[in-house]
Amino acid sequence: MSVFGALRRDPQLQALTMSHIFLFTRLLSVLKNDIMLCQPVGIPVDIAPPLLPEVVSGFIATAVEISLESVGKLWELLKEDVWFLSDTKLSPTEEDLFRVHGWKVGLTSLTLYPPTHTCQNPDCPRTNPLKKPEARQVVVYTHGSGVMPAWAVHLYCPDCNTNYHHNFSVQGGMRTYYGNKPTYIQIGEDQFAERKLIGLWVSPMLVAWVSATNCARAYDMSLSGQQEQDFADGGWQFGCVLTTDHVWDAFIILTLLDYNDRKNTCLHVPHTGEQKDRFKEAMRARNREVIQDGQDEIAHCCDKCMREWATYSLSSVMAWQWVIGAAKIHAAPLSSAVIDTVSVSSIDTSKTFVPL
Repeated sequence: MSVFGALRRDPQLQALTMSHIFLFTRLLSVLKNDIMLCQPVGIPVDIAPPLLPEVVSGFIATAVEISLESVGKLWELLKEDVWFLSDTKLSPTEEDLFRVHGWKVGLTSLTLYPPTHTCQNPDCPRTNPLKKPEARQVVVYTHGSGVMPAWAVHLYCPDCNTNYHHNFSVQGGMRTYYGNKPTYIQIGEDQFAERKLIGLWVSPMLVAWVSATNCARAYDMSLSGQQEQDFADGGWQFGCVLTTDHVWDAFIILTLLDYNDRKNTCLHVPHTGEQKDRFKEAMRARNREVIQDGQDEIAHCCDKCMREWATYSLSSVMAWQWVIGAAKIHAAPLSSAVIDTVSVSSIDTSKTFVPL
């Protein structure tokens, strides 16, 4: 029986319009992870589950303005189409439905899950979907939709003690980033940024000498599109102001991820400690490779990128080096170069000096 035939035969569904059906499928298409998380362990993740969670059914009934019974019947008819629908870009009107009806019940149009619901540790015997979640409120800085409230969900595997986050997994105190190119990158404890937006910060910083502070100010003034009271009304406990540290951390993380992607490796950093120290060792390794092997594009030394001064006491060279976007001074004898770096999250890069 076709979907439209079933709609015509059911007295309760006959009154539904195409607008109801399209809105029903579009709203549910962005809630697939939330739907799957509430299912029993035995339900496979690659097929549509038979029933919707109660909170999702209630939200859909209110947002689409149909009865709960109609929601269940429509899901039975359209669940396969919804489940295999590609990522949907919601309209501003549809986003407002989440703001008005979804936020208060813990549903947002954007929820950041790990890329898989199953454990990816090759040494782990677990094959069932992960069902031990931990969710927290976050904000996401986007290019086209401004600042968006979201939930970030971690999935924990009790068999191998691996915690799966949106961008990385954590085991034994170490953070291992996935080898994919995520749309959203975590740049703070409760902050994410769209990869495309980070690229728009990196480009002017490299080619026009725009500071991270001005990148943050420009975004807050022209692209954020949200006021802090909107988040408070939805129950979010923090504001949406973008800071200089967020921009610098986004710069570092994106460049390191791109570097590891080119090398077909995964980025490994400590999960504990402060954010300003987390990426130091990875930056040192990258700096060491640049100094020893040259830049990726071409190994060269010219008068524009390097200056040399012979000193009467040390017979050393001093060279300005641009390493991962931050200007640093490096001074060392030619025979024994010393490599060091500092976090750019908490410094004024116009006054940075790295001592031996």
